Order: sequence, then structure tokens, then C-alpha cells
Amino acid sequence: MSFFKPHLWRLRLCRVLAFALLHLLPHPLSAQQIIQDDLTVEASDGRLLTYFVERTATNIRVPLLLVIDGSGCLGAKRSGFSELMAPSGNPDLRYARVVVGKSGVPNTQSDPNACSAEFLQNYSMQKRVLAHMRVLQSLRSKADWWNGELLIYGWSDGGDIAVQLFAYTPDATRLAFGGVGGGFTMQEHFERFWACPESLGEARSECLNDLRRTFTKIRDNPTWTKTWAGPSNSYLAWDSRLSTRLTPLLKGEKRGVLMLHGAEDFDGAPVESARKLADDLAAFDGNAFTYWEVEGMSHDMWSLPPESALRLERSTLVWLLQGTAELLPIIAKR
Repeated sequence: MSFFKPHLWRLRLCRVLAFALLHLLPHPLSAQQIIQDDLTVEASDGRLLTYFVERTATNIRVPLLLVIDGSGCLGAKRSGFSELMAPSGNPDLRYARVVVGKSGVPNTQSDPNACSAEFLQNYSMQKRVLAHMRVLQSLRSKADWWNGELLIYGWSDGGDIAVQLFAYTPDATRLAFGGVGGGFTMQEHFERFWACPESLGEARSECLNDLRRTFTKIRDNPTWTKTWAGPSNSYLAWDSRLSTRLTPLLKGEKRGVLMLHGAEDFDGAPVESARKLADDLAAFDGNAFTYWEVEGMSHDMWSLPPESALRLERSTLVWLLQGTAELLPIIAKR
């Protein structure tokens, strides 16, 4: 569980300046125009799914990079997230960025707890996976700019969604995700690290009993009308998160998979969970799996100094587009 936290204006300014330095200045004369489209497609339940396409203006067909947001009632065009992995016009990095909005959330909303009934009714891991699959289905039939290459990036809840989408989409090329752990389930995060750690001693047994009663209540009644641990976290959402372990979806995977995680992450997803996933997958021959553990980073890359964050973002983008990237000094490859 985690939330993409709104950033201070100073970090946003640094991000914009660093973005310009890293992406635009190397090609001041050849930067290409960016085309932006806000589109909708109807889901099977009648909802209109809104999605956003940004792409380089070129006659050459380009890869599609699907960027998947994390939890909270946050808009897909909010400041800080709308720049993430955005095309810069650099002709050496041509691609289209696609983001699927969350139902019931205004595009630019930056308050993660200002949640509508429509959001709560429709936010679960499974519904988000299906929403992305529906958008991809639509794009396959009408995106004449797409070369067929599908790249997927997700963080936190978005990382969970990204892994599931990648597993269920055989034609996806590469996946990069982070901030989710995945070796332990969400329930195990609570039991082992957040709510009932072994450091509680004799009190741990009662803590576990109370916690498991709460989870049983959630599973017995996975409704959107009740929340737990924050106004954006309905029983419906928790029921879709608590038992997920990513190991079965990634073991034996031959396509390129990159997992990133902050070495200092605990509150968002304990780094021990990411290490366990990496260790578990190492037991399977042929896995095309890479793990970057990022020194000094907690739950998201913007816990790093702005320049380091931008360099990490760029390295991840290059890895997605090319299947390889320079290892930064802050990355410990496991």
C-alpha cells in the first residue's frame, strides 16, 4: 500500500529544470513536437474510461509505453505525475505514453483522499487491470502510430497492476515496476512488518488475531461503502490487494522484467518483500529478470535528490525502450 504524494513546489521546479537538461538540451535543434490526445472508450459495464496519449509527432510508428498510476484518488494529469516518463521530443527516444485515468477522479486532482463514490465503486486491482486491457484493445484497432511494441511501467499499486497486465498480455515486450514488493503478500506486510512485527514479543499473538479478524471482515464483505486505513482504501480495494503474491506470475518469464525498489523503503512496501521476490525468481532457470535496489531511496524515486531521480527515471525509460541501460552508482543490481 502506498500513495503518490504531492511534491513541494521546489522539487517540482527542480524536476522541470532537470527534465529539460536531461531530455531537451542534447537535441535543441531536432526536438520534435508532442501530440496530446484525451480519449474515451466504453467498458463492458457502461463506464466511459478516459485515457491520455502523448506521442512524438513523426511519420515513424513508435512503441507504446503504458504508465500505470498507484493508489489514491489522484488525477492522471496532476502535476508531478503528468511529467513521469513523458515524451520530450528527443528523436533518439521516440514513443507514445498512455495513461488510463481512474473512474470518478478529475484529471488534475492532487488530493489523494478526496474520493467520490464512483472512484470507490470501481477501484480494485482487477478492475484496473481490465480497464487497461480494454484501452489496449481499442488502441490496437485504431492507433495507426503504434508499431505494435508494448512497454509497461507501474509503481506501487500500479506495479501490482502492471505485473498482472504484463502476465495476461503475451504480446507485451518489456515490464518495469517498483514500490510493490511482491515476494510477500500485502497481508504478510502487515503481519510481519507494519502492524504486528516480532518486536512486539508476547503481544504479537493478540495483535495478529485482531488484524486477521479485520481481514476476515473485509474478505467476507468486500464492499466499496466501507474503508479501512484511509478514505481511498475501500474493503473492495483491500480484498483485491491482500493476497496477491507476484512470484507465480513472473517465474519462468522469458520477456524482459525490471523491478526497482528503494533500499530505504518500509512504509510503502518493505524492501524485504522485493528482495524475497528477487531471490524466489532466481531459483527458476531462464528468467529474464533484473532487480535494481536503489540506495538512499524510500518509496518512490522522488525521495531521491532531484538530479538522481531524473537520472533513474531516464535509465528506466532507456531500459524499457532498449532492454538495457547504464547502471547508476546508486543502483545495486541483485
